[in-house]
Amino acid sequence: SDGNSNRLKTGDPNGRFGFWETSGIVLSITQTGPSGDPILFAINDKGGGSSFNRLGIFDSGSGQRLLTLRLPNKFPAGHDFESMTIGACGRDRQYRSCLYIGDIGDNRARSSNGSQSDRASNEPYRIFKIEEPIWGDFSDNDRISNSHYAKVFEFDYNHNSSPRQYSDSETLFYDSFSGDLYIVTKWDPGNHNLIRLFKIPAAAWDQ
Repeated sequence: SDGNSNRLKTGDPNGRFGFWETSGIVLSITQTGPSGDPILFAINDKGGGSSFNRLGIFDSGSGQRLLTLRLPNKFPAGHDFESMTIGACGRDRQYRSCLYIGDIGDNRARSSNGSQSDRASNEPYRIFKIEEPIWGDFSDNDRISNSHYAKVFEFDYNHNSSPRQYSDSETLFYDSFSGDLYIVTKWDPGNHNLIRLFKIPAAAWDQ
């Protein structure tokens, strides 16, 4: 890259809202776009209209949207995507990279001091794990096949290490040394003492 900034062209011409409330974006370490620069994967927040539960692929060199892909049918409908990271898929998919999509938002938890949740009983906090799509293998608006490698990890905050039963989180990152994931909770001013960093060990995906 020449160091110049390229604004993402977030419009989507397929009759859907564009990626105008992107809450997660990651840079591929293996794939490039037409510009020769790496591609970017992006997801929308739940306020992103009908582009929610879709994955946008952009050329980081030009900012152009290359494709929009629908997530596999076997994934449950997301509640509130707030972050995304990229890393190795793990022992059952060696030498492949995966996207980790954090369905971890909970605005009511933050506004209620962690005593309530805006997620229904069948909408736990979740991380979607999916092998990085090869963008040249798809057409715009394709659905990623259910045969594509993908997993869902569910978790909660109902344990001794959490100061509250419910939490809003907007940060998810991957430790490339250990394969562990980390989640950072978010609280309003005045509740900063409730912020926690939680670890999801790589081995948890095998349980």
